[in-house]
Formats: sequence, structure tokens, C-alpha cells
Amino acid sequence: MQKETIGAVTLDYRFYPGEDKYSDGGIEDEMLELAKSHDESEFDRMIAEKESWPILYHFSHVRRNILDWLPMTGEEHVLEIGAGPGAITGVLAEKAKDVTCIDLSRKRSLINAYRNRRHGNIRILVGNFQDIAESLEEKFDLITLIGVFEYAQFSIQSKQPFVDYLLAIKRLLAPGGRLVIAIENRLGLKYWAGATEDHTGVYFEGIEGYPTTDYVRTFSKPELEELFRQAGFAAWQFYYPYPDYKLPERIYSDDYLPHKGELNRNCQNLDRERIQVFSEERVYDSLIESGLYPLYSNSFMAIVEAAEESVTLQGAGQDCGWLLMYSKYSNERAEEFRIRTDILGDGSGKKIVRKSPASSQAGEHVASIYRKYEKLQEDLAGTGLSLNHCDFRDGNAWLEWLEGDTLEAELDALLFDGQMTAVVEKIRDYFQMFSNCSEEFRETVEFVRVFGKQKLKGGNIRSCRRISDIDMVFANVIHTKRGYELIDYEWTFEFPIPVKYLQYRCIYYYMFGNSRREELLREYDLYGAVGITEEEKTCFEDMEVHFQQYILGSYQPIWKLYDVISDGVIPVQPLIKEASQRRRMQTVEVYFDDGSGFHAANCRKYRAAGGGRTQLTIELPKGTKAVRIDPCSGRCIVRLEKLRQAGDSLACQTNGQRMPNGDYLFDTEDPQIVIRALRRGGREIQAVFYTEPLEGITREAVLSQDGRIRWMEQTKVWRMYRKVKRLLGKREY
Repeated sequence: MQKETIGAVTLDYRFYPGEDKYSDGGIEDEMLELAKSHDESEFDRMIAEKESWPILYHFSHVRRNILDWLPMTGEEHVLEIGAGPGAITGVLAEKAKDVTCIDLSRKRSLINAYRNRRHGNIRILVGNFQDIAESLEEKFDLITLIGVFEYAQFSIQSKQPFVDYLLAIKRLLAPGGRLVIAIENRLGLKYWAGATEDHTGVYFEGIEGYPTTDYVRTFSKPELEELFRQAGFAAWQFYYPYPDYKLPERIYSDDYLPHKGELNRNCQNLDRERIQVFSEERVYDSLIESGLYPLYSNSFMAIVEAAEESVTLQGAGQDCGWLLMYSKYSNERAEEFRIRTDILGDGSGKKIVRKSPASSQAGEHVASIYRKYEKLQEDLAGTGLSLNHCDFRDGNAWLEWLEGDTLEAELDALLFDGQMTAVVEKIRDYFQMFSNCSEEFRETVEFVRVFGKQKLKGGNIRSCRRISDIDMVFANVIHTKRGYELIDYEWTFEFPIPVKYLQYRCIYYYMFGNSRREELLREYDLYGAVGITEEEKTCFEDMEVHFQQYILGSYQPIWKLYDVISDGVIPVQPLIKEASQRRRMQTVEVYFDDGSGFHAANCRKYRAAGGGRTQLTIELPKGTKAVRIDPCSGRCIVRLEKLRQAGDSLACQTNGQRMPNGDYLFDTEDPQIVIRALRRGGREIQAVFYTEPLEGITREAVLSQDGRIRWMEQTKVWRMYRKVKRLLGKREY
């Protein structure tokens, strides 16, 4: 069988070797059945039910974000290399004239065909790219390598497979055609911070140069640029998907890079566990401030052209006379609320903001933004607050670009400088602009639908505006020459909402949006400082929960699936602390008193062997009158097996408590065993003892039994202690 038709999609098997040489195993059979039996509209529900990383990865609509923003005319002939199960194929089919897919796997190609069977402009060529490319006679306006280039040596058998791969693709480009590559950055910040290499699952494998891997390669930005040069490409433009190209939320460019405080969604390890060496959010801020972010973006999207005259790559993002500089997707929502926000420039420094529907059902929501602008502008007249200008045309909301600092940035400057009083005063001044209102709260049907039924008590909590923009958060307020201006009024409602709830959201999202703010404000009651009581805060928290559920509808966002899909994050700092504690537990300090007391200058350190057993031969300096042994640096239990000098047992004193079985319990960070009655002529002390840490639940079990200490090997407490010790011993570090 050389061809097969599924729906409107044609599969061509002329180049298929007869078996799939690449497979993810049995999960692909499950994916094929799901693609056969489910329509695209059911994928979100299916992902929530399955709670599986492969299902999420291959079927999430968020995958489309990597190419959905790319401006196209609708007349392009597209070649998608490495189409796989078709996560990107559908969006290409919607934007282009026709799409030719190439993939090595028949099963993956079948999944692609079934999920996209409604599109009549897709054909899938099954087989190795190198074999198929030689037979292709047509040229393509757009060629995509989304998560494929790193595997070039599978498709091209040569000494320089990555360059030869690019050369083979270059021959297939039509005049003025573009190559789009999406790939992980070998030096992406997440790998330094402790995420495993995406393809190998090995910590630090990419940033160390792949010392144990020979089947896959990712590249830094300079390395990719050098490959483009070697392949003879004339121009390229880099884009920076965040958090990465697989499930991107935002697309940055060199014309619009992230600002400090924006990159705070960094735990994206849904496929495997990771460690956390440092706060990526804070390091991102440092890189942004230093102008180094493009080198450490987790992923790249590069748009590459062969034509010399296209060095500016304006065709890569031009729409309606504007150059696309940035896109943000707010499509982890119910379909009727999914939108995309773009920042566009005209090349001379002028910018404009465009909000577009990100689903077929979101047109009305985007159209409502302009209506909300008109009504909110009227309602805020005379308050000192204004709105950036908004128009509605071509199904999009177009908003004026404002220059200036956000109120959030102004507050940060004060907060990080320790000026808490000034922070509170600035917040109060802002709240005063919209808090004088006379509308009485009444529970409407619309209010309950969005915020749930609430027991709102007290005169202050019942004061409302006639129309409320609940997203007047500090990040959405720009300080311009005209004063404070609101730039986002998507969530504006025309029914009574307590104005204090608007204030609550301002503070909540200020504190929630940045770990440094959370740390500085942890012990400070910022809510109380602006007059929001604990009772009110509890009520508003419940309102916020209902509001977020209203936005989501039945959709289960990726972040909600994280805890059930991911193996989680292992913070390194606690591990370092534990390792340091274990090291201290293995360090024995011996002090010698020559008559002047025990001093650090007259001390020797010994490293104890593993397993808790320590065996020492301590040479005594001349004139030693007493010896102090500190068995470790921490609370512990010590069993003295031997303490002898010149063959005789030595008596000792301790700052611990002697147990009935002879063990010593030290509930102190500085345990001490002191020997004062030394034998004359004895130059050495032999000491053998066992040390066990006394901490956490073990300490509680030992110290808190009926208010008394019981230390007998056959008691329940001892057995519990040994059990806990065994469990702790199984932990991996």
C-alpha cells in the first residue's frame, strides 16, 4: 500500500522503510486510539482526564502558540519536517495554502492524520527526510523544524550532519522563503538551575557539552548562528519563547525583550523531576538588567532566510504595516476568553498593542474590550485615573502604547530600598483615586455567576463603583506625563463589586508576582495597612477563587496538572544544609587543656568513618592536663564503646544525660566529653564510639514520651527511633 486516505488527509508510504525506527512505546497506541475516537474540541477534557505528560504534550492547544503568532498570507506552500503526531500541523493548515508533512514514523503520521482529518490541504510523506528530499520537485515558502533540528544526524548521514541538513533544506526553499527552527538552548538558564537536559534526562548534560550522549545535540545562540553561516544563509532573526518553545506562553524578540519581574513561571518540568539550584526568577532579573537574556533563554525560535536583501527580516513579523515584536497568549482559559496580545512596531520606535481572539469563540470577548473602554473612561472621569486609547477594527482591539514606568516598578524601587512607609503611602494615594464611590452593593445574578454567593458585611465592604475594572493591579498602571493610566481593562464588569475587592487584588497580585516581594512582605500586614481586615480578606479570597474558576470554565490549565503529572522539584538549599549537617556530624573535634583551659588554638579535627562509628587514636601534646572530645556539632546520641589510656579505662564527664543503658543523650548543639583524670606517662588515648543524630521526629520520639526520657532497646520508642532512622537512611541526595 503506497497511499492511504484518512478523512481529507493523504498519507504517502513510498519512502517508508517498513518499520518505525523511532517510537515512544505503548503510549503511541493510546494516542492513536484517542485521535481516532475524539474530535479536536474534546482534547482539553481528554488531557484533564488522562493526567499524562505525553497526552498533554502532544494534544495541548498551547503547543500551537509557537507558530500561531507567525504572520502568513494564506498563500504559502509549507513543508513541516518531523511533523510527528501533528501538534503543529493543524495551525499550519489553517494559516497556509497547503502543508506537506514529513515524518519517519507511520504510527505518528497516523495520529497526525486522524487528529487533522478535517483539513483538505495536508499530505503526509512517511519516511526519512534525506530520502524524501531528493525526490521533492516543488519549492516551499515556509519550512519548519519544530523540535527536530537536534536530531539531524538521524536524517543526514555525513560528517557534518547539521550543516548538511540545513543545506538540504535550503535547496527546497522558494525565492524569499523562510526556514523556522524551534529548539532548546543548550545554555538555557533552566539547565544551570537544575532542570535535566530535555532529551537525555541527565543533569547538566547539555551545558557540559554532552559528555555521555552522541545521538542528540542542542546549541547556544552563537553556535546556531555559526551553523547558519556555514550553510550559506544570509539573514536570521531570533525569537525567545517563554517558558520554552514546547508550551510557550510568550514570544519575545530582540526588539522587545522581557522586563524585570516578568519571568516567574519557571517550574515547567512536567516530564520528570528536577532540582532547584537557585531562583531562576531572580537570576533572570539579573540577566535582563545586564542585557544577557538572549544568551540564556530556555529555547530559541529562529527565522532564517537565504536572500541577502532580507537582512532585516521584516517579512518575519509584518502585519498591517507593523512589525510584530512580542506576543503573549492568554489561552489557558475557557475558549470564549482566549486572547492573544501583540506588541507591534513601525520600525521607527512607534508601537501599538493589539488584542486578538485566540479561539473561534473569543471574538465577542475581544469586541467587548472597546465597549468597556468607553464606559470605564466615562466612569473614571475626574478621579485622576485615565485609560490608554482603544479602537476596535478588523475583529481586533487596538490600544495605545504608553511610555513610562508601571506603578509596580515604582513600588519595587521603594520596597527594595527599605522605604515601607513610602510604599504604603503610594498605595493609599492610588487607592484614593478610585475608592470614593456611592454605589451600594447588591447581589445580582451576574455577581453570583462570576464571584459566587458571598456574605458581604459592613459599610466599607459594600461600597462599589458603578462599573468596575477588577484588574487595576499595579502592573497595569503606567505613570505617564498625563498621570496614572490603566492599560488593561479586559475584566471590567457593569454590576456592583466592592471597591475593597479591587484593592485586595492589587495587593495580592503584587505580593504573589515576585518572590523577592513575598520575602520582604512576609512579616508585614500590607492588607491591614490599607484597611483590609482578616474577615474581608477571607471573603475576597473566596471571590477570587470563584472568579478564576469563571475564567477557566471546565478547562483544566497546565499549571493545575503540574502536581499530578510532574515528579516535582527538589530544592538544593535544604539538601546542602542537610549534607553540611551530616558532615558536621562526622567531624570530631578534640581540645587539649595545658592548664589554660580549652581553646580553639589547641584543637585537632578528625573525620569520622561512615556508619556512625568513630575510632580514634589521640596523641596528647606534652603538658596536656585534660582532654575534651566533641563527638559532633549537633544534637546526638553517643554510645561509648572504648575510652582507654595505657590500657586503663578513663572516666569522663559530659554535658549530656546518661541513659539507663549507658548511652549519652546530648540535647545540645555542642556536645562535650571531658576527660580530666589522665594517666601519667600515657601519650595516647584510644576512643571508640557510635554517634547518631538527634533531630526532627526522632528527637520528639526520644524526648517527649510521657514527659520522661526512656532509652531501652526493647521499648516502643526505641523501635520507632530505629524505624525512622532506616527511613531517613533511604533518602537520596
